[in-house]
Parts: sequence; C-alpha cells; structure tokens
Amino acid sequence: MASSLTAGFAAAEAGDTEGVLVMLADMPGVTTDDLNRLITAFRDANGASIVRAVSQGKRGNPVILPRSLNDAVLRLEGDVGARHLIESSSLAVTDVEIGDAAQIDVDTPEAIVAAGGTPAGTV
Repeated sequence: MASSLTAGFAAAEAGDTEGVLVMLADMPGVTTDDLNRLITAFRDANGASIVRAVSQGKRGNPVILPRSLNDAVLRLEGDVGARHLIESSSLAVTDVEIGDAAQIDVDTPEAIVAAGGTPAGTV
C-alpha cells in the first residue's frame, strides 16, 4: 500500500496540486457524484483539511490528502496506508457521507457477487 501512495505523491503531475485523491480500484459503488462531493469539501477547506468518505460515520474511502502531508507519505513503507497519518496529523478531518459505497470493496469472488458482479471465468 505504501508504494502506491508514495508513487502517487511523487508523480510529476501531482507536483503542483493542493491534494491527492486516494482511491481503491475495487470499490464499485463510488460514483462521480461522490468524488465531486469530496473534491468540493476539499476546496471548501482551501486544501487545508484531510477529506474522507464515510458511511454512517464509519471511516472509509476515498480520501483526499493535502500536499502538506507529502513528506510523511513519502516516508511510508510496506503494507501501510495513510490511516495512521490521518489519525495522528494535526490537520482537520472533514468527513463526507457517501453511504455504503465508502465501505464496499470487492476483494474476493464472493464480494464481487455480493456487489452485483460476475467473477472472471464464470460466464
């Protein structure tokens, strides 16, 4: 996980941004409207707040991390995400309710079926 985060933050395209939107590829319920609400909340905070999706108050994904966390993210190693940075940062955290989509990921064939999909090779 750390290598994905550091690659995103280190990318040349991210150099002039105020924040980095961190998404998981296996969250089929996250919509464009959800992403736009997160981006709006980040802009409303002038890029000075961590913005994360929640479901009924329970933290989830996606998350927008301000560039001020750049050095801390680049020091991450191993199977570690940004949760510790979010919890230990002195930055404000803005939670944006997006419903169940913030929690549903599809890591197994059973989860794919539960989310309404069809696992590869079963058609």
